[in-house]
Amino acid sequence: MSQEMLETVIAIVSNHPDYTLTMINQELRVRLPGAPHVTPSTISNVLKGQLITMKKLEDVPAERNSERTKAQRRDFATWLLQNAQRYNFIYIDEAGINIWTKRTRSRARRGDRAVRIVQGRRGQNLTMTFAVNVLNGLVYHELHQGGMTAERFNQFLLETSLQCNPGQEVCFIFDNARAHGRAAEANLPAQFQIQYLPPYSPFLNICENAFALWKQALKTRLAEVRHDLLDQSFNERMATLAQLAEQETAVVTPNAMAAAFRGLRNLPKPLKKKTKTYAEKCNEFMERLKMDPKRWEAQKLRRKESNKRSNENRTKTQKDHKKELGGIAQQKKRKDINLS
Repeated sequence: MSQEMLETVIAIVSNHPDYTLTMINQELRVRLPGAPHVTPSTISNVLKGQLITMKKLEDVPAERNSERTKAQRRDFATWLLQNAQRYNFIYIDEAGINIWTKRTRSRARRGDRAVRIVQGRRGQNLTMTFAVNVLNGLVYHELHQGGMTAERFNQFLLETSLQCNPGQEVCFIFDNARAHGRAAEANLPAQFQIQYLPPYSPFLNICENAFALWKQALKTRLAEVRHDLLDQSFNERMATLAQLAEQETAVVTPNAMAAAFRGLRNLPKPLKKKTKTYAEKCNEFMERLKMDPKRWEAQKLRRKESNKRSNENRTKTQKDHKKELGGIAQQKKRKDINLS
């Protein structure tokens, strides 16, 4: 396959990742009618050589990283930096849980799926709403059955405003979910303002970090008591779940929220301090070593010894594996002799 055909195949896969090998081959013949014909297996081998493999297809909204959305993120970042000294920023969001809330990763043998047997009914969802900031951590929270509505959200804003210092300028920051659309009707005091996050920008809300900590702790507790929960009645089960959810809110500390605020790494590049890449740091380190001959020779010697140890360990592992396979073969051979 020529270089032109290779580049065309990669372009086709980039534009149409869901194409089959046959469809890629047909599109290749349409784009390059004078090129020699190749088989789908040849295209498969070429894609593997370019480290292009099959993956689960994910739908991404077209507006997620559009120029308009990026501009809104830059505007939000600029506003955030300009008003950091003026407002007490309080971030708000909600998340749902039920008794089958679980860890999304687990362990299994290579080649086997990690599965868990669950019952058909998961019970009613509970919705936890957080209001967090850098100074206090968890400012206020509420837990209720069912989903979030505009009336509940506006009432939550009013209750959160009562937890703030009188006279302090506060800005509530949250996303543009449907239940948040009528926040202007909450009749908040004059010193309270609201600010919507840019669309498709959950990484700008430190509430996501709070929920990550809270859910991690809650999933661990649920894994310990889930069998007991299943033996309870529905009302007892929901009461126990609500009690556990309330207990694990203690992990949302001021230090954790301060670290989350400092970790807003997705601010637009013009407003973010430029950091060196890993490759640039490695190159600088190598240049410093070359300026000192003794350190340079010592580094080369350590690298040589490290490679030698790695090769020895690899050889030993291969020998042990062959020995183990040989032992299995001998056992099978003796078993066949005994059966005969």
